[in-house]
Amino acid sequence: MHVSVSLGHEIYTPDDIDATEPLPDQRPYAGYAYLATGFSSANDDEIESWRISLGLVGPGAKAQYVQNTVHELIDVDEAAGWDNQLQDEWVVSIAYEKKWLDRAWRRQLSFMEFDFIPHVNAAIGTLNNQVGLGGVLRAGQGLRKDYGPPKVRPSMPLSQYHLPDTGSGWYFFLGVDARYVAQNIFLDGNNFRSSPGVERKDFVADLQTGFVWNTNRFRLGYTYVVRTREFEGQDQGDVFGSLSMSAHF
Repeated sequence: MHVSVSLGHEIYTPDDIDATEPLPDQRPYAGYAYLATGFSSANDDEIESWRISLGLVGPGAKAQYVQNTVHELIDVDEAAGWDNQLQDEWVVSIAYEKKWLDRAWRRQLSFMEFDFIPHVNAAIGTLNNQVGLGGVLRAGQGLRKDYGPPKVRPSMPLSQYHLPDTGSGWYFFLGVDARYVAQNIFLDGNNFRSSPGVERKDFVADLQTGFVWNTNRFRLGYTYVVRTREFEGQDQGDVFGSLSMSAHF
């Protein structure tokens, strides 16, 4: 059993941060601060992970202060529409993911290793409700040093884990995750209070690619994500990246 604890802070804004009035065709302003605990079990056949998070959405998350302080430091105009952000609300989320290692496709050609690991996931709570499936194709050396590439937050436990004392390794990866979204507070708005919101799309997909490098104690990974449109009126999907580093003690 592996246990993890994490603190997080997320900021969401519309494309037009100069407007002071609510923008019905753009993502509403929102801040989210949370504490999460994860539990994972792994064997040669499968990996199961649970993640429980409790957090605060709204002005109490201090997203306006964080964003505009950074903008001031780098001499960029402040976001002008934070008066329209989601209101304070405590939220909880329970997320689950399962990977099938025994069903993974594996091949070795010369010095290169290849594998494909399928997975399913789901989340329930007042933060979001969704269910999805997907898989990751990897190509490199020493693939068994970890259980797959790091994911962009909110990630599941073991996504940063690697096996010590098994030599070094590296790989490129290409993954896909498709999900049905029944609720998302950052798009639908507050659950129990009136707030801005947009018309959410029910089906969303992520295409992820990147690179991971492992040593006996350290792991460095970069993940680049292309996401389909999440709500009606969104001009195009989102593109973002994440750089992560972990150490084994």
